[in-house]
Amino acid sequence: MLRADISQVVVGGIVIFNPNVLGEILSDSCFFMRYKVEDRSLEFFHNNGDGGRTIFVIEGISHESAAKLARGAGLKAGDKENDELDCFWEKSMPIIHLYHDGSEDAEKIRLEACRLNLKCRVKKISHEPWFLTNGQFIYSSKSNLWSVNSIITEMQGWAEKWGTKDKFRNVQKQVSAE
Repeated sequence: MLRADISQVVVGGIVIFNPNVLGEILSDSCFFMRYKVEDRSLEFFHNNGDGGRTIFVIEGISHESAAKLARGAGLKAGDKENDELDCFWEKSMPIIHLYHDGSEDAEKIRLEACRLNLKCRVKKISHEPWFLTNGQFIYSSKSNLWSVNSIITEMQGWAEKWGTKDKFRNVQKQVSAE
């Protein structure tokens, strides 16, 4: 069990009336819940690409209540077949990292990430040509396999897969309706 210094404890006996609000607040991030059967505790933590941080821990919670909180917050079970038995739930918004060398190509990729509403961290570099990572692969200007246009096509596929492409369109529809 994760034990924090008592000075870090804010409240005890948490009551969450509307767990979907929790999911909405953290919708553009990666967050997870882990239930530990042995000590009946639930850890809710966040990872935005710079390492994970615990948000809160609930002790003495039943698995049924943990699963209900996870569903209410929009988290998906690791075991897609039976989340009643699962002890780990997640909701992920992948984050890409662009190492920007100031070139037109790097800027074109950055602008496309913005247009597609992809979470993109930009780090300025000067010692090598630009490159892009998505957590699994590195897309580099040094490679003959990836042109800027083919990377943008790949990013469009990510936006479709991750559901970010339509977020901006939905906001535009709401604004134009008003």
